[in-house]
Amino acid sequence: MKRPASAQKKAKPAKAAKYGDDPLTVRRQLFEAGGLMVPNTYEGPQLWTLAGPGIGKFAKAKPVELIYFALRSLGQLPQMCLEYAGYPYMLKVVTSPEFREKLKPTLIFGRLPLLRTLKGTELVQSKAILRYVANLCGLAGKGEDERASCDMLHEMLQTEGKIDGH
Repeated sequence: MKRPASAQKKAKPAKAAKYGDDPLTVRRQLFEAGGLMVPNTYEGPQLWTLAGPGIGKFAKAKPVELIYFALRSLGQLPQMCLEYAGYPYMLKVVTSPEFREKLKPTLIFGRLPLLRTLKGTELVQSKAILRYVANLCGLAGKGEDERASCDMLHEMLQTEGKIDGH
């Protein structure tokens, strides 16, 4: 049952927590914004920062910065690897208007996802980002043969793995 309009709370801009915006506020604002394709009537934030803290052996590691759209796609696998390994990261989530107006002109190839490495290098191709993250987190395999096997499995899943069976 929907609450009366008078009882519904207006979305407030996400307050920056110690390391990023409040995830629940971000989720609510993204829902109100309409996700990636923000309608012209939305006047709220267009960029949010979410933080993944370092855990275990990476508890004191310097975070990498990942920037991607407000959707699950090419930027999600590197984020999942960082989460799995416990490596700290800052994820900046952007809407399409924010990307077009402010980010695209500044990016190499004008594309996302983008990862800023520990040395400040900007990587924008998803496979290059994934390989960097896998190496950084110790998930790329030990030695050339294991790394090649990881690459082979990733390529196979990219080309052959289909969820819907078609």
